[in-house]
Amino acid sequence: AMVTSGGRIFYIIDEGPISSVYLPPKWSLVARDAFSGVVLWKKPITNWESHLRGFRSGPPEIGRLLVARGQKVYVALGYAKPVSVLDAATGKETATLPGTGGARELLLAGKRLYVLADDMTSEQYDQRKKWIDQTVPKLEIIWGFPRTPVRMYGTQRIAVINTATGKLLWKRQFKEPGE
Repeated sequence: AMVTSGGRIFYIIDEGPISSVYLPPKWSLVARDAFSGVVLWKKPITNWESHLRGFRSGPPEIGRLLVARGQKVYVALGYAKPVSVLDAATGKETATLPGTGGARELLLAGKRLYVLADDMTSEQYDQRKKWIDQTVPKLEIIWGFPRTPVRMYGTQRIAVINTATGKLLWKRQFKEPGE
């Protein structure tokens, strides 16, 4: 995930060791000066997708978890976390947006931030990550992954926030996971 605003670049990256895929990841949100490339600040991302999950590194929706405009960066700094509003120059958290816990996707349109979120808890994500981390090293071939149902999403909702005031404008709760 990478976005730019106000002469800065913001991106989410795994800065963990690269000598073995089995070594633990170290996810961060990084801000750089867009002209010089100088690192301005970093924020750790804690509860995140298992690095041993097949197909890609990080959550499937990683490209939709970060938006920026002007002097503000909007990001969920981990699974089951709400949207944090960060000062683009310093990385300091200036607000946590109401009704956005479990944010999965962000869309900024005008003065409205649309947030797709779900009700999965940090503990549920940790259980899924632990299962993946224990299963993958035992596989002889990656396409031999066990056909065990592992929950990816909870029951979802859409929340719309006024970015000028930080207030929740409306939300819609869905009834079933994946709806």
